[in-house]
This record gives sequence, C-alpha cells and structure tokens, in this order.
Amino acid sequence: MRNVLWVLCLAGCVSPPSPADDPPRPKAPSPVARAPVPPAPPPLPPNAEVEIGGTLTFPKGVTGDAMVYVADGECWKPETRAFAEKLSRGTDFFSEVFVPQGTRLWLCAAMIPKKGRATMHGTLAEAPLMARGAGEVLFGNLRLTLAKGPPVDPIKKKSEAGPVPPAVQPR
Repeated sequence: MRNVLWVLCLAGCVSPPSPADDPPRPKAPSPVARAPVPPAPPPLPPNAEVEIGGTLTFPKGVTGDAMVYVADGECWKPETRAFAEKLSRGTDFFSEVFVPQGTRLWLCAAMIPKKGRATMHGTLAEAPLMARGAGEVLFGNLRLTLAKGPPVDPIKKKSEAGPVPPAVQPR
C-alpha cells in the first residue's frame, strides 16, 4: 500500500509545460492604419471673377462690329440685363465680370444698327455658363454665331435694372 501511495503522489506531481510545448496563441489584430483626411478646401469668395473670350462668326459676306453682352438671363428677353457689354471690332471678343458665386451667365451678341433694332444676332449655344470658383473662372475659345433673325433691342445694362431676376440667384 505504501507503494501505491508513493505512485499516487508521483502521479499528482506534474511539471509545468515548457514554452516549446505551449500552443501558439492568436495575436490581437493590429490597428488598421488609416490615411489622413485631407483638410477641407477653403471657402469660395463671395464673388467670382469670370473671364469670357472667343470668336464671333458672321454669315458669309457680313462684316462689321458687334456688341457682346454677358447677361443674367436668356438673350433678347425684356427682363434680361447685362453685367457687361463690349463692342467687338472684328471677330474676337473678351469680357470680364465680377458676379456672386453660382450666377448663371448667358453670352449674347448683336450687330447694333445706327437706327432701328438689330436683326443680326446670336446666343452662345453652351449657355448658361456657371460662375463658380476661386481666382479667375475662365471660359475661353468660345464660338458665338450671329445670324439673321427677328428684330431685337439692345440688352439694358444691369445698372439700369431693378431687382436681380431669379435666373441670377445662385443654386
């Protein structure tokens, strides 16, 4: 019996496992590296500086000077007003306006006769242009075609107008 007790005592003594016998433990996931968030762009200034230039195209055999308008609405409508008007002597034109951000702009041109209403006029096909951005907002190499049409009156300048029409309100 003494031998049995001695065997039981030895059987109860267990030595700790060696590190080599220890099963591998799962490692904690490493934190995911995230790309830094770029800073928000600076806010736009209240007004956009818009430069518009291009070429006037006249019907074959027609030459002369044309008044080019940067307007706040569709060309030749009574409520439309011009932010700027420039006389183009030849086929090239350029205009610059300072307008509230988001203003929609139409480009119109007409050969204004000394008497009567204009019958040679045109509207930029890509209109309206959106005046939005910091620095200079450029619209270049535009083509505005003039053609014979119903008589129209010159577009009145903005300073001759009353309140700003809805077409100008930023969206």
